[in-house]
Amino acid sequence: MNPETILCIDNLTKSMDDGQDAPFQLYQQVNLTMTTGQSIALVGPSGCGKSTLLSIIAGLEPFSQGEVWLFGQALSQLHDEQLCRLRSQYLGFVFQSFMLIPGFSAAENLQMARFIQGQPLSFASAQAVLDQVGLADKANRDVAHLSGGEQQRVALARAIVSKPKLLLADEPTGNLDPATGERISDLMFELNERHQIALILATHDSQLAARCERCYTIRQGSLYAND
Repeated sequence: MNPETILCIDNLTKSMDDGQDAPFQLYQQVNLTMTTGQSIALVGPSGCGKSTLLSIIAGLEPFSQGEVWLFGQALSQLHDEQLCRLRSQYLGFVFQSFMLIPGFSAAENLQMARFIQGQPLSFASAQAVLDQVGLADKANRDVAHLSGGEQQRVALARAIVSKPKLLLADEPTGNLDPATGERISDLMFELNERHQIALILATHDSQLAARCERCYTIRQGSLYAND
């Protein structure tokens, strides 16, 4: 494997149950490779499996056949504790619904994330990360009192607080107005380019997808490269 390769999906197949005891193939022999600092967009209609593929890459969702290699480690060979360690060391997540803890300040949301990972974070360090997304002055503000765009920027700061090598973003601009969504997009691509953080986006936004180096459409269980 190329030492610059951080992700390799090899003949991935995933079977699921439709809830009526009728299994179906969500993915069929999906293959994908990614190197340091690249950006990839996953597009396709709702229900095609974009979010599920992100979860598989993160080791949060099992698969039926094939293998996923993440930073040189075969996910099928790792137990839960090893997967947690891999995620905390290499991955950052940005969710459409923000997933912040109301009643906690912006800084405390970052501190809590690091506490869960067993890595205490000082207020000053949390504020420094918030400064990267333009929210140093909101470090003490309860996230419930922030605007949607500000909450998403806190979520982005939380995703990068551990200095990940791969950022996974699931519809990161889906709940935002166009202007705010563009600002969040700019921040993600700035992190991608300046710090060489690899980026995988699942999105319905064709303009956002077009900013990535590579774009793939998920259709009928397969991954198709967009030329």
